[in-house]
Amino acid sequence: MVGVALGVAYAGLVDRLFGLRDWCRWLALASGWVLAVGVTLALHTVNMDDLVPQAI
Repeated sequence: MVGVALGVAYAGLVDRLFGLRDWCRWLALASGWVLAVGVTLALHTVNMDDLVPQAI
């Protein structure tokens, strides 16, 4: 939940700094997506059981 809140806050910050049509906005948001996909793939390849209780 903290990650989602930080992601929404980051997207709001990027939206305020850059306009909708500015390529810097999409570049900044793409880096967040790459990080999220990387973490998801890393957790998937580790294939550990009970990840949610361990994260808490």
